[in-house]
Amino acid sequence: MHKASKDVQIAMKSAKSKWTSYYILKMDVTKYFHNIDKRILWDILKRKIKDKKLLWLTREILLPNKEIANDVLNDITIFLKEKLGLTLNSKTRIFKNKQGVNFCRLQNKRI
Repeated sequence: MHKASKDVQIAMKSAKSKWTSYYILKMDVTKYFHNIDKRILWDILKRKIKDKKLLWLTREILLPNKEIANDVLNDITIFLKEKLGLTLNSKTRIFKNKQGVNFCRLQNKRI
């Protein structure tokens, strides 16, 4: 489970123990992934991520075109197989940023 999902669940458990009734504000930025300025995103990530290899990988996956994305995917696939003995599953896809990304799914658990 993604850390952000865990943080949300912890916050909701805490709220439930303090109040019997409360409200949750859910927001979604319109076309976030389509509109985000990648230079601003990169500047934020550089301040938060200290691991140079992770920064490199992050920079690689913020790509300008599908050909480069295919090259990076191929490199990652080879690395995973040769160095870690891992393979990517069938859900692996390359798609335009306009389609958005679901990266923060909550599991079907009641809080």
